[in-house]
Amino acid sequence: MTFAVDNGLPGLDRVGIWFNDPANWWGPGGLLAHAREHLLYTFAVVALAALIGIPAGLVIGHTGRGTTVAA
Repeated sequence: MTFAVDNGLPGLDRVGIWFNDPANWWGPGGLLAHAREHLLYTFAVVALAALIGIPAGLVIGHTGRGTTVAA
């Protein structure tokens, strides 16, 4: 097992300091920009899944056809 001390990374005692530094929150490489990017990707994937899944579920549910493929 490799610890943070062994690989040159800061330890867990620095996490609070990192979160309290405004430079890590703002700007193009900040935490808020990455969170916004993550939410956009998540929304796009869920919307695509809904576009495929809802019509497929309606067809399978109402007609009963395709149940072997869906199972």
